[in-house]
Amino acid sequence: MDNLLGYFAKLIEHLTLLDFLMSKTLGISLLIVIMLVVRPLLRKFFSAQVSYRLWLILPLFLILPLNTLDISIQSGMFTIVPNIHSVLTTSVQQLPVNKLSLELLICAMWVAGVLILFSIYLLNYRKLKHSLRPYDYQMPGNIECPGINIVNTKLIDVPAVFGLFQPILILPENFHTLSENNQSLILRHECYHLSRHDNQLNFFRVLFKIIFWFNPLVYLADKLIEMDQEVSCDSGLIKKSDSKFKKKYINALMETVEGQQTNYLLSQWNYQSLIKVRIKMIKQNNKQKIHGWIVAFFALSSIWIINGVVAKEKGNEFIKELIPYNVIPAKYPEKALKMGVGGFVRFKMNVNEDGSPYDIKIVASEPVGLFDEASLEAVKKWIFKPELKNGKPIKQVDGYYTMKFVITHEI
Repeated sequence: MDNLLGYFAKLIEHLTLLDFLMSKTLGISLLIVIMLVVRPLLRKFFSAQVSYRLWLILPLFLILPLNTLDISIQSGMFTIVPNIHSVLTTSVQQLPVNKLSLELLICAMWVAGVLILFSIYLLNYRKLKHSLRPYDYQMPGNIECPGINIVNTKLIDVPAVFGLFQPILILPENFHTLSENNQSLILRHECYHLSRHDNQLNFFRVLFKIIFWFNPLVYLADKLIEMDQEVSCDSGLIKKSDSKFKKKYINALMETVEGQQTNYLLSQWNYQSLIKVRIKMIKQNNKQKIHGWIVAFFALSSIWIINGVVAKEKGNEFIKELIPYNVIPAKYPEKALKMGVGGFVRFKMNVNEDGSPYDIKIVASEPVGLFDEASLEAVKKWIFKPELKNGKPIKQVDGYYTMKFVITHEI
């Protein structure tokens, strides 16, 4: 059990939170920029539904594992073989990147930001939930929205769907004063959200903002996603309808903006401004269809391109190869000998003017933790060739070197 816990402790140590955030922030920022460029074209020539669906490239990129990025670093390699002389290898070994550049201060700031924003959202959620009260409203017979709980609150006086697993429909206190036709149209819109599970997607929008609280592009994207969500819902309702239905629908939206509207707990938008945008898009609704495979091709192509950009950017950071000239071979661990396994340990370190290493960190090892102690004990005693500037040795930072352990005589 202790060995298992020790293994996971080593594994967690090798997980690179800062590298994950940097890689994902770069990629997501570039994807948002792409969406900002193509979004007006999509809305003009296709529809808001296409634009709304394409925003899925952001969570897809987020869940894409880091090790799928084609990143490698170059490092010199020293090979340890039991019972024979170790060999200093001058060839370059291509190894997958698992950078351990965890700056404690930056990570602490990120965690603090996550906790603060999470607390704010949690307080707002509790505030809204505790303010909800049953709304004695009879759903029209032509509206199919089974199992929905209808409530109202003084904190929000616009129609909205709220909740993750048990969605509820929030209606303004004066909703029953609208004309029956307008009530029906507004309810159809909200039930359309439920049929697409938009309430659950909104939860992940919040989670996305919490993770990337420091990135202003994420907030801009979230605001546009909300707009596309609403407009695509409108588009779905008016699809195949005539101009008379569109006018009735626009009138229903306009009637909901009369008076003071409050929706700050659920939206970045001013409700009146969002309604104006929705009405504008309804009037110029584009019915042109687009095949799903075209959308999928664009989404996958965007992710693939950004993956390449991130990989190249990250790969350019890891090109410093350290050159040792006084080495002490590490002792081959007895446990590894008994298991009959080999592996490697890759270090990141700085080198003083006299060639002595310091700030040594293990950025990758395989098997995790098996060779760490022996290799680290040895490399601390090594002397590396210092970097020269104007003929004088200077400190070298962020250099890499790999120690390889093999169980056979094949090197």
